[in-house]
Amino acid sequence: MPDRVAVSSADFIRNIGFWQNEALRRPVSITHHGRERLVLAAPDEFDAKRTDQAAVQALADAGAAQSLAATLSDHMEEGFLQFDDQLRVEDSNAVSQAFLGRGKAEIAGATVLDLFPQPIASILQDRLQTVRRARQVERFEATAFDGRTLSLKVLPTSEGAILLFQNITEIRVLRQRMEEYEAGRTAASCHPMIVPLRLDTRARVEWVDDKFGAFTGFDCGALVGHRFVDLVATTNRRHASDLIERVLSERTVAQGGVTFLGRNGVEYPGHLTLAPVLSDYIAQGVAGVFVKPDPLDFGERSNNVGHASA
Repeated sequence: MPDRVAVSSADFIRNIGFWQNEALRRPVSITHHGRERLVLAAPDEFDAKRTDQAAVQALADAGAAQSLAATLSDHMEEGFLQFDDQLRVEDSNAVSQAFLGRGKAEIAGATVLDLFPQPIASILQDRLQTVRRARQVERFEATAFDGRTLSLKVLPTSEGAILLFQNITEIRVLRQRMEEYEAGRTAASCHPMIVPLRLDTRARVEWVDDKFGAFTGFDCGALVGHRFVDLVATTNRRHASDLIERVLSERTVAQGGVTFLGRNGVEYPGHLTLAPVLSDYIAQGVAGVFVKPDPLDFGERSNNVGHASA
């Protein structure tokens, strides 16, 4: 407010009309025993003050929002790019700068065709234009010629668009490995001569394929929790135990010939391969496959041999 003029309460009461007119020109400070008690001013003065306070508060709120947005964008795991109405970069965060190998100032004003490898750049340019027209979020994945794969999300804004992206190359590789593993496991489980199995860290059976029960005569479900070496012929138990110990202690693949003893007392020789199941480089169990020498059922072979001898 402009400079005030001070007047005592008594003088104000005696000359209230004069001081009212004076207050239209400048604020009047009404005192009581020498201390300011009230201020008389024209309405415009208070409206101006409220407007100034609102402007200051709006600036403070905008600054706080901008600071919060900067903090979030710099600490998020996704790359962040903000585009104007010409689809040129207005803002970026540290993740996007690291991925693109450029600084903030170097990225500003560039287009996706300037920044991203092909064919991601062309796909992204098309999606940005689509988002601007349709005002709808677009989510998709794209792979560059250099092998990198990105997960991308484009969001519309009042003036342009925002791009969020994440490098999922490692996740894609792990997904492919899992798909390949599942295919291999399915093939092994369907092969008539291959018996997949799994043991825990105490060398007890966690799971064994039903084909094992088909030729040994055991109930595979009932074998869970039993010591694996108890299924091996007596002459082979030390060898099987050594294979398991090597896998668990050295975290390496071990293999060798092993003979299982069937419920009917018949021996079933074959080849056993074991590998450690690792988590953070610690063996959490043993996965293995037992391979029979041929697809002919051992029981049938024994019967055929008996008939031939007779």
